[in-house]
Amino acid sequence: MDLLKKGEKYDELRDSYIIFICTFDPFGFEEYVYTFENQCDEVKDLKLEDGTWKLFLNTKGRKGRNRPNLKIVLDYFDNKPVKEPTELVKKMETAVEIANKDKGWRREVMNLEMKLYDRERIGMQKGIQKGMQKGEKKKAREVAVNLLKQNLPVNLIANATGLSETEIEELKQEL
Repeated sequence: MDLLKKGEKYDELRDSYIIFICTFDPFGFEEYVYTFENQCDEVKDLKLEDGTWKLFLNTKGRKGRNRPNLKIVLDYFDNKPVKEPTELVKKMETAVEIANKDKGWRREVMNLEMKLYDRERIGMQKGIQKGMQKGEKKKAREVAVNLLKQNLPVNLIANATGLSETEIEELKQEL
């Protein structure tokens, strides 16, 4: 809606690009640029031709058309030293300097980073907890199998391992 003025036709839409800047190779083919456009899954050569493109810029790329200005920009994004900055790199450096001096913006970035850190930390804690529970369950089943092999009663094995009598019976059937 924001790309068309009132009364303009759909075919007057300008091309639009979504650009992802990746400091890792998202697809593993070492290309500097991966370009995608909408294509029909069912009909191989049918393209939507709606003027939308998705570009993935890969700072770790080593293949593709020789685009020296692009390589300079990718090096800048990857925090590599840029010997001869292009006009675009100079503009980006200026924008970064301005943003770094803006205390409100810096506060927002720090808050976002803290939220992401907290989310990651909580996710890791949940993952560790889940892994430990799986490990405990697996160990309990191993102990139960060993006790079954010694012909101990099911209720005694259940009390010793924390597994239910039904689980012990299922293990017994598997043996």
